Amino acid sequence: MKKLGAQDVTTRKLGAQNVSRRYLGATLVWNAAAASTIITAPTLAASDSLSGRTLTIAVDSTTGNPAPTTALTALTLDGSNVLGDVTGTGPWSYEVPDSADGQTIAWTVEASNAEGSDTASGSETVAANLFAPTMTVSTSSIGETFSITIDDLTGTPAPTLAFDVTVDGSPVTMVDQGGGIWSVTVSETTEPKPVVWSVTASNGVSPDDTTSGVVLVFPQTLYTSNDQGFVVDAYATSSLWQDDAGTIPATAHDDPVALWKDNSGSTNGVDHSTAVLADRPKLQIVGNRRTILSDGISDKLTSVTRDFTGKDVFTACFAIRSLDTNGNSNPFWTAHDLNDGLRTIYAPQLTIPVRFQIDNNGSEAVDAPSPTYDPPLDMVIIVEGDIPSGTIKLWIDGTLVASETGISFRPDWQIGVSRLFGKEGNLAKVEIARGMEISRGLTASEFTDLLNWGQAGLDGW
Repeated sequence: MKKLGAQDVTTRKLGAQNVSRRYLGATLVWNAAAASTIITAPTLAASDSLSGRTLTIAVDSTTGNPAPTTALTALTLDGSNVLGDVTGTGPWSYEVPDSADGQTIAWTVEASNAEGSDTASGSETVAANLFAPTMTVSTSSIGETFSITIDDLTGTPAPTLAFDVTVDGSPVTMVDQGGGIWSVTVSETTEPKPVVWSVTASNGVSPDDTTSGVVLVFPQTLYTSNDQGFVVDAYATSSLWQDDAGTIPATAHDDPVALWKDNSGSTNGVDHSTAVLADRPKLQIVGNRRTILSDGISDKLTSVTRDFTGKDVFTACFAIRSLDTNGNSNPFWTAHDLNDGLRTIYAPQLTIPVRFQIDNNGSEAVDAPSPTYDPPLDMVIIVEGDIPSGTIKLWIDGTLVASETGISFRPDWQIGVSRLFGKEGNLAKVEIARGMEISRGLTASEFTDLLNWGQAGLDGW
């Protein structure tokens, strides 16, 4: 009702037409279209839908003048704010993370304009999301240590692991080393008996995931039945004997060693032994470290005569501790002793460096740079040789310290005995933790494994 002067004037909307009335000689015009623009506060309706783990929140309808703006103002997962993980600007989407437990997700949408605001809220209970386990596994073997590494493990709830590992059919127990690594020391074998292994991940959701395999412990993996050479390892306890017949085990500190059996598994591998009581070196056990010690006076172990004819590429590795030498030149291994074509590795002494000599006359040798020698000195010595090209490479602790090509090998280098701790009439005072020879070259990966195997022997495992 509008009062104009003394007259009462009533207006009403007639469609969208202007309506006029004459009062007291004047005309009043009322615009119905303009009068319909009325400011109103918003109203809002919103809803959500859940598809798998994806929650979608949508605005169903709004009213209000002017048209309101809408926003997702709150999103929580079990009470924790996850609004920052939302995608989209309406509809809004949120990927609910996997969980072994049920989860509650709650949301609030707001519509607002100049006249006010309105909100709509809702929630969903998301069921536990269970996944069967999956894993990726790798294995390694260094010396007598076999390891299984769990590279990746998934599943909800978190899976547990079960190991089944046997050595030559006898079960062994894997030890958790942390970081997803499980290992076992395989020492009671003189041959490369197979390590048969499997690991199973389970979490109560089918199916379990199982990975399995069969491996040989390094360095036996290097040898085939056709390879000449040997492996000696102070950690292979069943390869050490006090008598050359192999009836009395050498197991305690300072036990004499008359027989050091080959641990390569090659049918061409050779043992080293002595029948002379005074020539027996001694087993040394200091903490976890195990070595065989020679006295530099008479101790030496010798193989049967070997024939390397046709095997004109070779690799040798020894992990040693070099000691005072009482005046000897310190040769600790000779490939073919009692032969002018021998190959001998010398440990360092005083100012004399590591040396690899290839003839009995001492005219052909490769020397490492002279060290500052302060015994005892631990080192891993690796020699690689290619006889047709006359190439020799000498490595110490993984560093190439000498390399020569064009060295003349004598034609009678192929046949002779292998001797540990010296050569005939010239002996070394050293400790050997591990040693090997093989009648072929190695790949880069095999070389790295060999270096690690030797260093592990000096480190006590």
